[in-house]
Amino acid sequence: MARYGASQTKACALLRISRSLYNYRSRARDARPLVQRIKEIAATRVHYGYRRVHVLLRREGWRDNCKRVTLPRFHVHQTYAARAASSYWTGDR
Repeated sequence: MARYGASQTKACALLRISRSLYNYRSRARDARPLVQRIKEIAATRVHYGYRRVHVLLRREGWRDNCKRVTLPRFHVHQTYAARAASSYWTGDR
């Protein structure tokens, strides 16, 4: 903007964006170590829910909110073979 001699206000008005959007800086940190640890816990302790996983993370020193743990992509679901309908009904009736 200094190159063209325009103020920030006028440049944002020209582009039709807010000045707060122009000045936005993300505060997000890298969550990959946390995600990796959640996946490890979910893989080894299949029957644990998000609350129990969150307790384990707190004991290890992670100070993250439980909402990070509830994301469904972290849970490892075990699939079970569906029983065929014919095995339930024998047809002897």
